[in-house]
Amino acid sequence: MQKSQRLISLASIAVLIWGVASANAQTVALPAAETKTAVLKRAAPRPTATPNESATAEPAQNLTTGISENSTNVRVIRVPSEPVEADPTLNHEIFEDFVNGSGYTPLEKINQLASAGGGTGQGWHPGPVYEDAWGVIQANHGTGTYSRLDLVGKTNNMYGVALGIGTAYEYQVRFNIANLSSETNRYIAFDGFFDSDTVDPTFYRGILFRYSDNINDGKFQVVVRASEGVETLVDTGIAPNIDTWYRLKISVNAAGSEALFYIDGVLVAAVATNLAIGTSNRYTAESNNDRLTGNTSFISRRFDYVRFRATSGKNSRL
Repeated sequence: MQKSQRLISLASIAVLIWGVASANAQTVALPAAETKTAVLKRAAPRPTATPNESATAEPAQNLTTGISENSTNVRVIRVPSEPVEADPTLNHEIFEDFVNGSGYTPLEKINQLASAGGGTGQGWHPGPVYEDAWGVIQANHGTGTYSRLDLVGKTNNMYGVALGIGTAYEYQVRFNIANLSSETNRYIAFDGFFDSDTVDPTFYRGILFRYSDNINDGKFQVVVRASEGVETLVDTGIAPNIDTWYRLKISVNAAGSEALFYIDGVLVAAVATNLAIGTSNRYTAESNNDRLTGNTSFISRRFDYVRFRATSGKNSRL
């Protein structure tokens, strides 16, 4: 083959190769140009969930029923930590803080009794002003030797407390001592449940705190007495000081099998013996101040409040 013919052939082959390449290039699909709207939509940030959208709301609790509900009516029952009292008439409380002063007024729930030969000046009178105690009354003993100043509830139920028949009882009193009991002006103080308001030691039954300078070395003493000579005595180890507030509380369970004694919220005695139970052994809930010696006017105790509670129920405890 001549040189010129070889060149033509090579040229033809080159043209053929270029043509095939061009044809292949034309079969490749190019992406369509994006519109302005599509570009803006693609560039916009994706929305994120707000706290309200991403979190499941806590169902609101009905404070009356203890049941929580949400908008889908799904109900979650929360068991109360304490049993609900079905009959409120089984719970009773008598609280007297003496804000009406001393003497007898229709609003008072506690009788302020003064009796037994008090002589001149005996009676209940308004006490000093205290920032931490409103409505204070004080027991003023007169010139008589055996004056007796008592705080007793006006309701007959406080006169007829019967233990062990399904009702739990509590007696609580807050007071301070204006003058300590002494040989010159000796008195004895009772707070709690006992069967009469005569001068100790003649009461027959009792579940109470007792104080006098010549009893238990002048310290508060717990007395649980089933009958004369049958009793449990506990030394609380606490000797009162003048012008110091003390809060005494006695709690007896519904079975009448145990009495708990507290001073300023601290348990000082738990007694399960010599508790007289049944309707034939009734108690009176009260606070007494019985003078034993002396014939000059003086103040024994000042009282801030008296509280009496009763709750019925097999396992009741106050």
